[in-house]
Amino acid sequence: MSDGLNVGDTFLLSIPPNDKHLFVVIAPARSGKYLCVNLTSKRNNSDTSCVLQPGDHPFVKHESVINYKDTREVDPAVIQNQISRGNSQPYQSVSSEVLNRIQQGGLISKRLKNKYKEYLRIFLKIP
Repeated sequence: MSDGLNVGDTFLLSIPPNDKHLFVVIAPARSGKYLCVNLTSKRNNSDTSCVLQPGDHPFVKHESVINYKDTREVDPAVIQNQISRGNSQPYQSVSSEVLNRIQQGGLISKRLKNKYKEYLRIFLKIP
């Protein structure tokens, strides 16, 4: 992650009270921003549109899910600022296979806002 964000990039960001979460850049949004989702531990009431297992990414140590409900539009400059202040850190990008699973999960998730699904459809060239 150099001057900006690219689809597939990941970064750790502190989210109180649960410490750091891994965020994944899944698509361009608007006005130079990017759509980012975070991973969280799988629980009984989790959205299981995309489940990740250990081995899918070095950060994943136990069964985890994508938290589509809390998807964010992120400005790359804000993340760079957070990195320089020590509040965030870049992490290893996801593989193209895992990125595709996360994107496809977003399209079927009932918790992802429709405007974010539209950004995904546009980026993936899905009518």
